[in-house]
Amino acid sequence: MENQESRQVAVIGGGPRGTSVVERLIARHRALGAAAAGLVIHVVEPHDPGPGHIWRTDQSRLFLMNTPCLYPTVVPVGPAAAGIAEAPIAVSFDEWRRRVNEGLVPGTQPGRPPAE
Repeated sequence: MENQESRQVAVIGGGPRGTSVVERLIARHRALGAAAAGLVIHVVEPHDPGPGHIWRTDQSRLFLMNTPCLYPTVVPVGPAAAGIAEAPIAVSFDEWRRRVNEGLVPGTQPGRPPAE
């Protein structure tokens, strides 16, 4: 008999790594299907949603990440996604950026960051 008690997980930090962990937990839980025990995820993050503690909104918009936009992602895509639970959203950061620039992402405007 399967243990049907809910599983509770605490993720400390809601930044990129914490978000990646939450995404993987959700993807794995979905992959297990109806037989999976309930899952409760608690994200412990002292800062308000938005740029967080590190990214400062008062900095010049000319400061850029030192990584090409096709690399950072919290969603495994391509060969990295082979053999693991399917991501709920299967787009890379670069694809998301392209969709924002084309006006395809609700709550965003082409050439502007997402609304907070």
